[in-house]
Amino acid sequence: MKRITNLSTFLLVLSILFFSSCGKERVEPLPQSNQLTETPDQSLNSNVDFLVKNPDNPYEFAGEQHNAALDALAASPDFENLSSEQAYEIMGQSVRNASGLDLNIPYAEAEAAMEMVDANNPVESIASLGVESGELSESGAARMHEMKAILLDSPNPIAFGHSMLEFEASVMADNSLTERDHIILLGGAAVARYSAAYWSYAAYYDYSPWHYKLRLGHGTGLYWWWPRIHCLIIWDFCGYWWGCIYICWIGWGGIYCIAYWIPWWGCWWGCWWSWWSWWWWWCF
Repeated sequence: MKRITNLSTFLLVLSILFFSSCGKERVEPLPQSNQLTETPDQSLNSNVDFLVKNPDNPYEFAGEQHNAALDALAASPDFENLSSEQAYEIMGQSVRNASGLDLNIPYAEAEAAMEMVDANNPVESIASLGVESGELSESGAARMHEMKAILLDSPNPIAFGHSMLEFEASVMADNSLTERDHIILLGGAAVARYSAAYWSYAAYYDYSPWHYKLRLGHGTGLYWWWPRIHCLIIWDFCGYWWGCIYICWIGWGGIYCIAYWIPWWGCWWGCWWSWWSWWWWWCF
């Protein structure tokens, strides 16, 4: 009788483990979060598994706010049926709340600004427009291309994050870059790392509100989805770049172009471009 009881207990435990493992789309266990970053931010639970932070980046807040604005959008009661303009306003309010700044560019203006960028080659397009506008140096434009190459060459989001730490250190030490270059490149780098973490989480976990919107299909291996979210990450940091460049170029200027204000414009447009890119199938 004791053997039967032990066997029953064993089968019960085995069945619990089996059904628990079927509840998530996980191919194999992820490393613990403390192996990915020394100081995981538990308030950003959607980032912990994949995020590599950089406490030395003075514009790290741009990445944090980028993801916070996406979370605000996903928390909207009408998330499934939002228009582009509604998404723009929700994200803008999230950025305004975090910054305490009176950021306000009409939706029509933002939409017209987006149409200036070549959707098929956003990095190349924005680098050229930045130099043309005088808001970005030639050296800064070259570093934009370098950042895109780092993303495409990285085998997974964690490796990408660590490669970006090296990139950001080199940007901070590069005396050929202007102050505006630093705002654009370092803020964009933070957005890129946080974007990689955010969309990796959405791709990996089926309980993310974004999971089924991504339409990634199926694959094998732990990071099979990584190349499929490159486009989203590119659009995120390109949105940040363009927000920083455009707000000063068009002559809104004044207080909007003070160094503290510029990255907040980038935060707003970076997350809005996320929404736009998957909605219009530019990425998928």
